Amino acid sequence: MKIIDKLTKKQRLIWIVLFIFIITMAKCLGQNNISIGIFQDAKLATIGDDIGNNAFTLDAKISIALQGQQFKNYFFSVNIEYEYAKIKGGDYSSALITPNWTFNKIINKLEFSGGPLVGILYRWNESYGTYGTSFKFSYKITPRLKISILGQSIYRADLRWRWNTKGLSYNGYFGIEYKIIKQ
Repeated sequence: MKIIDKLTKKQRLIWIVLFIFIITMAKCLGQNNISIGIFQDAKLATIGDDIGNNAFTLDAKISIALQGQQFKNYFFSVNIEYEYAKIKGGDYSSALITPNWTFNKIINKLEFSGGPLVGILYRWNESYGTYGTSFKFSYKITPRLKISILGQSIYRADLRWRWNTKGLSYNGYFGIEYKIIKQ
């Protein structure tokens, strides 16, 4: 079975153009708030894993959320995420775009978000296309500051290509988010 998850130079260019298009559309359609979030993989931060990564292994994710108009109980946002992990077997990085529906007016101070994700990951000097789902629970400390738990299920073509696994990876992160622009 031939695995075709690796991206050619042309495919990488198409992904980059797609990223720029989505970011531009999100900006042009207007956002009421822009938030920045910093997350760390919870397992790698606390206990490590079973493949040789110890506790306190760096696996950081930066997320920029472009929030749209607030409706009665929810808003729509586009999150642009970059992740870098210094893990055994080779550094890992990814760039993801996640359109989210965020329910923020149902329970006081709590937000629930979810949506699909699509992006590119880079490992072992190769680029791979990826997709998955993302869910986030946040507690608002102040109108601008919140703590969050982020869960993602991501198709890891790098793992499928290298070790012929199913390639599905589940990750849990904890982090903090801050609204840098609030209208």
